Amino acid sequence: MSAPFTLVEEWFGSRVYDHAAGRTLAFDPALTALLVGALDRSVGEQIDAIADGPTRERYARAAEALYADGLFTYDLRFAGRVLRPPRTQGFLTGPLSVHLEVTAHCDLACAHCFAGELPRAERPLGLADLDRLFAELASLGSFRLNLSGGEPTLRRDFFELVDLALGHGLSPAVTTNAMRVTPAMAKAFGGRKLLWLNVSFDGASRATHEAIRGPETFDTLCENTRRLAAETPVTLAFTVMRHNAHELEAAAALARELGAVGAVFRPMYPVGKALSNRHLLPSVDDYDRATQALGALSGCATRYGPRQRAAASELDPDTLGCGAGSTQASITVGGRVNPCGYLGAAFEAGTVRDTPFGQIWREGESFRQLRALHRTLGGCRARALDHTGRVDGDDPWDAPSAGLHPDSMLVQIRTKGRP
Repeated sequence: MSAPFTLVEEWFGSRVYDHAAGRTLAFDPALTALLVGALDRSVGEQIDAIADGPTRERYARAAEALYADGLFTYDLRFAGRVLRPPRTQGFLTGPLSVHLEVTAHCDLACAHCFAGELPRAERPLGLADLDRLFAELASLGSFRLNLSGGEPTLRRDFFELVDLALGHGLSPAVTTNAMRVTPAMAKAFGGRKLLWLNVSFDGASRATHEAIRGPETFDTLCENTRRLAAETPVTLAFTVMRHNAHELEAAAALARELGAVGAVFRPMYPVGKALSNRHLLPSVDDYDRATQALGALSGCATRYGPRQRAAASELDPDTLGCGAGSTQASITVGGRVNPCGYLGAAFEAGTVRDTPFGQIWREGESFRQLRALHRTLGGCRARALDHTGRVDGDDPWDAPSAGLHPDSMLVQIRTKGRP
């Protein structure tokens, strides 16, 4: 896959994936026709053929903006290719991103792990299974592939798996605890074009980090993050909890010190091992105060929220809540498919060992259920499920009375350049 852009035809027009930036743009039928037409005829020729003057001017302005974004070549042809997956109505032909567990083992036992108690006795998908899965994801236009576990680097064929994904034109993103990073592994990461490489950490100080991840982990994290950052762009991924919410600004400073290009701050969710460690869960006030402090870091904070997630709002304007089942899906190490890995086994809709992923995405009962809920309910369905016992319940963080700013569910910061 050498084209910098892929246009995927959709019920509302199209979405275009930018392989270099890992972003998705949405277009209505008219602009979709302009882009597809620019495979055979320059956009200038198409615009010149429009008889109505005001319409021609609107298209010319739009074409200028698209050219500035790199969607056209120097001779004004579309700089990409077109995919036409099986057509759906009212939802995307495939998720924008897929979360894939590549192992159910870990070398740590973090108190908040969303994956629950590890190891799990689940037969992993082999490389042949993954090759088929990656080919299908590429055919659906589902290019963003988030690889985690457990600890993904514990898998012996991990880099073969990454290379398979890259070979199908996917954009792998990896989250690691960095405990096992050797100089050779750092170079192996550096030699591959990842969408991002996240290193998980839980405190800006030894005491707070090791309270979650265990003794003698903080210094190893720092040393190995520096090692990775010397070879490839690295982002630190911080889980905000009650005991560390006061350290977010210090965590941002640590990211800079370690050479990371940025940091991501997400709240701890009431799933997995967190259900046995509820004392660590932040309150809405804990999280809001912490993220507001981060927002004061001039010029380097970007906020996302349940009603301000650009991809979801552009591609599914009726969606109020998270992207579970609408813009994202999760696959366990053994191939079980869920709209969101936080929802648990009750919401699994099939396995890719037995059923094509695309069929599960289109027809899976839990996917249908979540899509319907997102039209009327905001917030996180996993948090709602924990709070009320029902997936269609209220997320306490999304209620107006919670006082949480709607754009403060996740904060990213840049520590240098562009992440």
